[in-house]
Amino acid sequence: MEDNVTVHFEKRRREGSVPWAFADLLLWVPAGLLATWVRLDFTVLVISGLTSWVISTFLIMAVLHLLMGSLLGAYPPKTRFDPLGRQSLGVIALSATVAGIVGVVILSAAPVVELPRSVPLISALLVILGAFLLRTALLAWNTYQLHSREPVIVIGAGLLGRHIIAELGDPQLGNDMAIKAVLDDNPRMHGARLHGVKVRGGLDQISEVAAQTGATTLIVAINGLGPTVKSKITAVAAELGLKVLVVPTMEEINRIGSLELQELDLTSLMGRDQIVLDEDSISGLIRGRRVLVTGAGGSIGSELARQIHKYGPSELIMLDRDEGGLHHTQLSIYGHAMLDSKNIVLADIRDAARLKEIFLECRPEVVLHAAALKHQPLLEMYPQEAWLTNVEGTRNVLDASVACRTEVVVNVSTDKAANPVCALGDSKRIAERITAAYGAEYPGTWVSVRFGNVLGSRGSVIETFRRQIETGGPVTVTHPEVRRYFMTIPEAAQLVLQAAVVGESGETLVLDMGSPMPIVELAQGLMKIAGRDDLEIVYTGLRPGEKMSEELLDDREDPIRADRHPMISEVRVEPLTQLPDCAPDANNTLRALARTAHSEEPSLL
Repeated sequence: MEDNVTVHFEKRRREGSVPWAFADLLLWVPAGLLATWVRLDFTVLVISGLTSWVISTFLIMAVLHLLMGSLLGAYPPKTRFDPLGRQSLGVIALSATVAGIVGVVILSAAPVVELPRSVPLISALLVILGAFLLRTALLAWNTYQLHSREPVIVIGAGLLGRHIIAELGDPQLGNDMAIKAVLDDNPRMHGARLHGVKVRGGLDQISEVAAQTGATTLIVAINGLGPTVKSKITAVAAELGLKVLVVPTMEEINRIGSLELQELDLTSLMGRDQIVLDEDSISGLIRGRRVLVTGAGGSIGSELARQIHKYGPSELIMLDRDEGGLHHTQLSIYGHAMLDSKNIVLADIRDAARLKEIFLECRPEVVLHAAALKHQPLLEMYPQEAWLTNVEGTRNVLDASVACRTEVVVNVSTDKAANPVCALGDSKRIAERITAAYGAEYPGTWVSVRFGNVLGSRGSVIETFRRQIETGGPVTVTHPEVRRYFMTIPEAAQLVLQAAVVGESGETLVLDMGSPMPIVELAQGLMKIAGRDDLEIVYTGLRPGEKMSEELLDDREDPIRADRHPMISEVRVEPLTQLPDCAPDANNTLRALARTAHSEEPSLL
């Protein structure tokens, strides 16, 4: 993974105004000839016979234009030249007009009038028009080039932000970035334009502006970036799958003579490169089809919706019981969140009748089931909730998919389903077994995907560590030896989509996430990013239902590794064809169905 991006600028930025000054000076030659030709009824012979008095007049006008323009700042010698700036164009128009008036005065004082006195003024107008056309052509060329460059958002409208906008906006750089917007929390800057780029709002608008501009990278240009702002930016970036680059201080830029953008993200904490899956095959599955995502207001569900949207489905239905989450997801995809379109569905997967009604109306061809309860300590205290949502809710989604003859169903699971020791792991293991049973009974593809903790997701340990760091600590870790598997939100979403492509009905797919990471190293990495290495780490002890290290594979499973994709293994869980209609003793029922291979309860199917 690239750790930084270096942009060299040195003396190049000091030379930008010289070619434009020379070009504007030369414009007086064709402008004068054309004006004279027009005023003398297009007589070429008369033009060729102009006296030295007339030629001297035009030389004086051209030089006067150049000098006056330079004095008024149209060709600045010590700062980056912006030929498309309003100030530059205004000064050029003023200096050309003054030069034209001076030319009229000189011709009026001539002993013999050989040229109409209107010629200098017409020449000045032609020079202004020529300067504008040259600059318009440059703008058109730059706009054309922008389409092939990476769209970025600059955060910070101060001196450092202006500098980075000026440098990266210069076509002479040959960089592959196109600045689409600027964000700054100073409300007085909102609506302003910096080198032609509009300040569109504050940090709270990152999600909205990223959706509107298609930006894939945030460039943070704030001197003295504090841990609170840094944590806020990285959290939003992680949720949206954006890369974050940080601009060094002006002192460092001046010292080293280059602009080194340092990468600031959470993926570097995983100890491995971010995994990129086969997007072409995913596109083939999604494009032109009706796709429904449950849990679309959550971290994984919202990222699924964003990725699905870019693949061009005929319809994307987003279902969740969290109206705030749906608002956030719609805003991040479309740049607005009116919540008045039929593809935004407010419903609870526990309501089987309502769910079936929605599915029969929308008739999704692909269903991605990400709705779930996931907080392990809470579910240890309230296992009945794990049963109602993660078990019965999953069965309701599967039944609704059968009713509308859905072709592909993907159930999102967790590594806690491997050798489960808690209510969350039990409930997700049962959901995998139910999905496998439907895969054996019904046509189509019915698969589950299993992965570890997701960096940046709501309620993750990252969020807890950030809050503790922001408030000055201490940072709490359960045990110095505890380890977990981690992946990014985009990785998790891509795995779900990849599973829909390569999975065979009844399988559970597992992503190879390398080795589990010590949680204490994650905490230390976040402290380093925030510049708070001095904070104390306090060990609180493992909670009920927690393992020292999570597992990706169950002892009862025989994995097939990397036969269809180098980073994905497939396992077959025991199909659960029998499930009680209710579970008065949820804890024992969960354990019985998840930790053994068979159950003697009434038939599920």
